[in-house]
Amino acid sequence: MTGTTPHPAVTRLSVPTVRHKPLRDVTERELTYIRRAAQVLVPRTDQHQGAADVAEFRALVNEAVAIVDWEVQTVARLSEAQGELDGERLLAALETMSLIDADAFYRLSLIVAGVYLYADETLEAIGYPLPHRNAPPEDQVVDELMSGVLEPVLRRSGRRSPLD
Repeated sequence: MTGTTPHPAVTRLSVPTVRHKPLRDVTERELTYIRRAAQVLVPRTDQHQGAADVAEFRALVNEAVAIVDWEVQTVARLSEAQGELDGERLLAALETMSLIDADAFYRLSLIVAGVYLYADETLEAIGYPLPHRNAPPEDQVVDELMSGVLEPVLRRSGRRSPLD
């Protein structure tokens, strides 16, 4: 069977292992760079804290890097190139990077967004029920299902709806 392509279901059903500890922790220089980038990308406002202000910033950065472990090299490279920049100069560098090196910008912004969105303070501010999800009432589920929300999914899967 050498040279054959695996069945598509094999690839589709494969599930990657999620790491919770990075291959290595980010260095102080890298952490400082990510914090400065977070201050620029998700700044503090009068109503909301910024991404750099979350209580567990270091732990959340390391967890984000662990989940997508290819980020360590990108962060290391960026912290070397832009590590001394902050404020308006960093904003200009990030705007340029988003146009010239979109992949690196995506990876950096993914870490910053992950840190901000998974912080307990952010989840509490948006009203996300901690530590568990509250299931919606049954009548709401039924109404949503009857609205046809699953029809496109069922059509793509090739399975027929029990209502057909």
